[in-house]
Amino acid sequence: MGYEEIRSYVELGSLALTIPLLVLCSVVVYECFPLIVKCFKSYKDDKKICWIIAGIFFGFGGHIVDNFYWAIPWTSHFLSLPYTEALIKFGVFPNIFFRQFLTALSAYCHIRAFIAPENFRDAKWLNVLLLLTLMIGFLYAGCLLFIKNTPL
Repeated sequence: MGYEEIRSYVELGSLALTIPLLVLCSVVVYECFPLIVKCFKSYKDDKKICWIIAGIFFGFGGHIVDNFYWAIPWTSHFLSLPYTEALIKFGVFPNIFFRQFLTALSAYCHIRAFIAPENFRDAKWLNVLLLLTLMIGFLYAGCLLFIKNTPL
């Protein structure tokens, strides 16, 4: 059994596991939604739980869309359909929002939950960390553009 055959079976297994992932993540989002609405409307006592619930909601919501999308190109690849490459190349568009942005937002919400509400200074370092990592990320992208466009 060669690499391609093994990879094909792993791809099939990944597609099989996508179904329970989508269903279970959908149940999590469904259960979180009324709690998020309640948190933003009237929950005054414990904001930490609201941040945790928001993190769960955004994280699992992003996973649903991301995994649903990627099931399409991997199915296409498994079936050797002619538009597979186009689907894979298009994947960067849903990834930027549903994977990178919503996962980062989810992480922000979870970290924010661990910061005491009365200690604003702790929340401030988190915002600085977020801005710093954004700047480093875009600096990295700028370096890649420079390298790509510099003749050797």
